[in-house]
Amino acid sequence: MKLWPEASHAYLHDPGSNITAASTRRTAHQSYGQLQRAHPDFELRDFQEEHLLAWCRRDGIAPGTQRRCRNQVIGLFSWATWKGLIKRDPSANLKRLMRVPLRPARHHNWLSQQQAGELVATQSWTDGPQSRRNRLLLQLPLMTGLRVTEFRTLTWDQVDLPSRKIRLIGKGNKAATVGIPEQLAEPLGEWFGEATEGLAVRPSAQPVFPSSRNCWIDPSVSLTEHERIIMWDRELTGGRIGQIVKEAGTEIGVPNLAPHDLRRSFAGILDALGVDIRDIQAAMRHDSVSTTERYLKTNPNRGAEATASLQFALGG
Repeated sequence: MKLWPEASHAYLHDPGSNITAASTRRTAHQSYGQLQRAHPDFELRDFQEEHLLAWCRRDGIAPGTQRRCRNQVIGLFSWATWKGLIKRDPSANLKRLMRVPLRPARHHNWLSQQQAGELVATQSWTDGPQSRRNRLLLQLPLMTGLRVTEFRTLTWDQVDLPSRKIRLIGKGNKAATVGIPEQLAEPLGEWFGEATEGLAVRPSAQPVFPSSRNCWIDPSVSLTEHERIIMWDRELTGGRIGQIVKEAGTEIGVPNLAPHDLRRSFAGILDALGVDIRDIQAAMRHDSVSTTERYLKTNPNRGAEATASLQFALGG
């Protein structure tokens, strides 16, 4: 049996692998394909410790990628040993042999309510469709807490404007319903109308945030219905979303703002407004309130605000 695609497909779709997220399966499947192409003639049983070690440490990959490749290899080969597909696990000592440096501490950005408003205001609703799209792209996660993968892939058939709800499959392949705040409902409805006009049909599986090079067309250009649908059918890439968020953050004096910082700020703003921790948990769609507590604990503004409000009765 080949490592890829036979063994990798069986492993990734076996409940015993404990892999539930489709995105995790796709990434791992690609990695196993790369490993197989490095040794095209190898069967699963032919891989030895030195082959796996060399592949995980190959030139040009960052420490975080090395760690991910190591864990992917360990997962597949330990599973293959458990299933009796190979007699000896060549990945058994990889963690001892590969001491991957820890990631440097990341500086997360937590926007205040005022900063969130300033961020959205960097994109004017009257400056054209690209600016309107970018404004909504910033507003949506700030006001709903959607993860970047959720709003990047969001399609119109997931948005129920009359009931002001978004229905999607979230992290861990779990169905979720997210409310649309009233303040967001009106511009989102206008954007829906623009999409309807651009398509000349009611949008369904088309992305809410399409790629600008595909959908901003000259109204005077005559296109068939099929051509218009194709133009609205390509979603923004994660890289482009990151660029939009970073540029808007730089404008308000918050450099290196990342898309996930918008979800993080959503939680921080609710906390600053005094919303109960269990309500924040529900809004963030965390399985446990302890997850929400750990999440909010990393917000440096909490400690700063608490210290700033202290009054000490000290002797003169």
